[in-house]
Amino acid sequence: MPSSPSDPATATDNALDKVHFEPVPGWVQAHEAPAEVVRKDGDVLTQLLIDQQHDRASRSVFEHRVIRLESMDAVQHLSQWTLDFSPLTETVFLHDLTVIRGNERKQYALRENIRLLNRERNLEAFIVDGMSTLLIVLADIRVGDIIDQSLTIRTKPHLLEEEFFHNYALPQQTQIGSFHFSVKAPAGQLPAWRGSASMGEPESSSDGETECLTWRLESVSRFESEPNVPTWYMPPAWLQFSSIASWEAISRAAAKAWPACGDDSVLDDYLAGVKAEHEALEAQIEAVLRYLQDEFRYLSLNETFGGQIPAPPDTVLGRRYGDCKDLSLLLTELLKRLGVEARPVVVNQAIGRTLPDMLPSLNLFNHAIVSFFHEGEEYWVDPTISTQGGGPFKRFVGHFTHGLPIDGNGCGLTPQPEIKSPNTYQLHDTLLLDTAGGHSLIRVQLIATGWYADNLRSRLHGGGEEGFRQDLLNRTQERYKAETLPDKPVYEDDRETNLWRMVELYQLPKLQGSQQGFYGVNLPDCLPLMMLPYPDDKKRQAPFAVPDHVDIKHAVEIHSSSNRRQPGRSEHADFQGVDFRVDSKFGNKIWRHTVALKTTTDHLTPDHIAAFRSRLRRPMQEAGLGIQVAKGHRRMRRGDDFMSLLPPPGVKPPARAGAKATIGNKATEKSDAPPASRRRRRSSSGRRRRSSSHHHVDDESPAINPWVIGIIVVVVIKVVIFLLKSNDVF
Repeated sequence: MPSSPSDPATATDNALDKVHFEPVPGWVQAHEAPAEVVRKDGDVLTQLLIDQQHDRASRSVFEHRVIRLESMDAVQHLSQWTLDFSPLTETVFLHDLTVIRGNERKQYALRENIRLLNRERNLEAFIVDGMSTLLIVLADIRVGDIIDQSLTIRTKPHLLEEEFFHNYALPQQTQIGSFHFSVKAPAGQLPAWRGSASMGEPESSSDGETECLTWRLESVSRFESEPNVPTWYMPPAWLQFSSIASWEAISRAAAKAWPACGDDSVLDDYLAGVKAEHEALEAQIEAVLRYLQDEFRYLSLNETFGGQIPAPPDTVLGRRYGDCKDLSLLLTELLKRLGVEARPVVVNQAIGRTLPDMLPSLNLFNHAIVSFFHEGEEYWVDPTISTQGGGPFKRFVGHFTHGLPIDGNGCGLTPQPEIKSPNTYQLHDTLLLDTAGGHSLIRVQLIATGWYADNLRSRLHGGGEEGFRQDLLNRTQERYKAETLPDKPVYEDDRETNLWRMVELYQLPKLQGSQQGFYGVNLPDCLPLMMLPYPDDKKRQAPFAVPDHVDIKHAVEIHSSSNRRQPGRSEHADFQGVDFRVDSKFGNKIWRHTVALKTTTDHLTPDHIAAFRSRLRRPMQEAGLGIQVAKGHRRMRRGDDFMSLLPPPGVKPPARAGAKATIGNKATEKSDAPPASRRRRRSSSGRRRRSSSHHHVDDESPAINPWVIGIIVVVVIKVVIFLLKSNDVF
């Protein structure tokens, strides 16, 4: 059952067959929008009525919405009425689409108004999901118009066809006049349900043949999420219901539906080559992992099975591409044939922590990885991540918290094994300041392990040497306004241990704007300070998100003959899994400033936020960088070891070591010492004194890069998680 692309014309024809124009079905109870709902200042639209009714017997969902457009922004975005649906699993019945202006009503729910689009919105993410978009363009729409729409969608899933499950979250940041939500089922077949306290308890009714649960809310004034909540935290108003008895039932159903290998010889031939080249089992596992991660491209074709069933392993091996399910099933099969116990695991990249509190449901997973066992230890690996290091047992994998193994015997939710990959990032910036009208230099030294090393390696492989170099330059230009890159970056990549070391050198603009013989030097915020959010003083109900399991250090050294010895300062706050340190040392001609952040959690509970603010206030204030330097001092020269790589963590730097490192694929030595003839030219007045050699940083010197920040900072997802259906797993 390969997941190959369908013919576009056939897909469109099939989609048209799944769109019908019919009256509201008889099982639906009618509800009217309230006559008067006052607009809240600033709202772009007002939800006059939200009415959603579920019928288990027909596997149908009826939805009736009445929306008033309060601004031109709403007119712009809602004048093109759209509905995304999957022709493979869903049939649409359009009942009404009326635009109301005063006493005028215009009906648009007509077949001649329909346009059907197959746009593949996720194509840029290499996902072809087979979704179709129903489009009806509304004419002459104005602010104050009301759109009254109703439709029914009937669904038939590929897995567990007899079961009934659904997730719903009430729209946020909008006024709602009246809300009705109901679930109807034959007597004795009502699904289990869970919901937020804000939804209240449902009304229960029965006519002997059917039973019904109904939720009602009137005059809802904006359900809003608090800022900076963890991704796993549930929205303010939500409901979930499911008739699936257990997680084990989902595990068994998926295992039964996921295909076996069609041609065993294809996999066996490949593994014969692996075994011939690698004798040890550990080396064989590593070879298989690298093969899938580095030589298979990611492409998700979900048109045939709606994103729930992968392609057979031999098909994926032959075509050398697949989505997370395809690659996970193939990797599982290859590991099993090496004698390794393995199984696919489906996870949720956002709400994994919350899964144990949810009812068993197919649509709670959006990614697939692999679990395998070696010498009694369980390891999780992600076959979709390319150029990973760390060997077979110390690869980085996301913090999913829980997952559901796909097992023919059935398996419940499983906690994620401990992540054995060390993930540290240490950045050390050294500035040689020139206050006499010349250019200053900055050296950027970096040590990265784990995920951070993977990211750097991926950027190098993806953009090549020149692209990688330009990427680094762009980042430093953004932070320090760097003008040129005099030397190529010097880097060393130890993929086996997943250790990346790098040195970069940049020229900075001349200092401007001296006052009374001094320049003010204000440097960009250090990276730990940029990463760690600081809560406001408002009382919260929701947890406050912090960067999840980070270990970063950022040190800055400023070398200038104008520096004067000053007393140092140190601040440290260790609070509820957040460790923030600031250490400044002032010496002769050298000023060192180090800020470190280490977290062992991803959130703070509301009752800890006030204490967190108090404990972190002073250290975060002291983390800023700003000094004054006297005018008229030339830049101190670089020492012989200026472009040396930082030693790996735990290794002391050699005394006065020459800089030997990797530039591309070459080992080189770099020296910036001035010629002997220049060294002899000294002024007897002592105004140009010889500078001391540049110091090595010790093995506790920090590191992290801002262009990595956009990937590692926990992004607070304010979209409604439960309205999204995964296109990749279930």
